[in-house]
Amino acid sequence: MKQFLFLSFLTCSFLFSEVVIKEVNKLPKMAEYEGDPKVIYKVDDKEGIHFIFLTRTENGSFGKQGYRSEIRVYKYSSSPKGFRKAWEIKDFNTHFLMNIEWIDNVFEVGDWDGDEIVDTLVIYKLSQDGEDPDFYKLVGYYKNKKFAIRYEMVKQEGPGKEPKVDKITLKLPKKVQKHIKQLWMKHVGAEY
Repeated sequence: MKQFLFLSFLTCSFLFSEVVIKEVNKLPKMAEYEGDPKVIYKVDDKEGIHFIFLTRTENGSFGKQGYRSEIRVYKYSSSPKGFRKAWEIKDFNTHFLMNIEWIDNVFEVGDWDGDEIVDTLVIYKLSQDGEDPDFYKLVGYYKNKKFAIRYEMVKQEGPGKEPKVDKITLKLPKKVQKHIKQLWMKHVGAEY
């Protein structure tokens, strides 16, 4: 009997400490955001319940004056007064011949280091209509601190400039840096 109780206790404690990530269709009523939600995750980690989602907006017609495109990622976290915005990633373009493209649908929400706290990243690019250069960005949050990699790729004249990796990215745990670098190389291909 003692062994059974001990095993049950271990199983229950493991279940409660797991990070649970589910793709859902609805956001909390108090969530304020701009754009059309493309992907919504509901996350339960050791810090509470969160909604992390990506939106995309296009106003006007591409190639015409007044065109604007945006990409945003939001995190709303549970609090005693409901869900509150924890952070927001926002990038936009106002040049009528430049568009923001979400690269290969890379919007990742996961526990990269096993600490039971969810982390987030998105890869996108700003590109001109058939012109150089393209600007690639990987932006994310690790333990609620923003990190980024930026890269200017010149397609027609050879390799672009060296990617710009911010100091926070370089100070992330090695396991997390390795994960980010693998995604970057797979989807952008520029060594840093």
